[in-house]
Amino acid sequence: PRTATTLLFNMVAVTYFLYLQQNEPDLAPALNVKFRRRGEGGKFLRHVNSLHVVKTHSSVDEFLNCNATIFTTAMDRKEAAKISERLSQEGHAVAFVQDMESLKEIGIPGLVRTYIKGFGLSKSNEEEMIKYFSNWELLRQCCGKQMSSRWRNDLFPEHLKNKQIEPHPTCKSYNIDNVE
Repeated sequence: PRTATTLLFNMVAVTYFLYLQQNEPDLAPALNVKFRRRGEGGKFLRHVNSLHVVKTHSSVDEFLNCNATIFTTAMDRKEAAKISERLSQEGHAVAFVQDMESLKEIGIPGLVRTYIKGFGLSKSNEEEMIKYFSNWELLRQCCGKQMSSRWRNDLFPEHLKNKQIEPHPTCKSYNIDNVE
């Protein structure tokens, strides 16, 4: 099931970068943003003079000795609470567990406000990020590798469409070129 890990990863990266720019500008150039694939080593974390935002779908245990703060996802509030408790008991510093149940209720604007508050950023940062991530989420669904399979099906010529797949409710209502 989808839990919006790509949204979480990008939101953490952008808000942390903005935080560094405003509060510790000398550290901003040292920020490394990386998607770590399964089986890929964690030696890059040992670089003393760099900061990392890492997306991984594998165990976070190797991050225990790396001064890492964990942001993760869950399907609902109950699972989020369990994940947060378990990771904390294992010795991880848990900053945020984003759950799909809450995300559906508060949407991108609510999630942005959570990060703005957590990182102590400004109202103008909030407005910029809401616009950016609203467009980002639309483009993620309607373009590229993570395009919705429903929208992909809508784009096929009629004779190639899977008739059992419902049309995508959002993508067809936007001029994607203008959003980009």
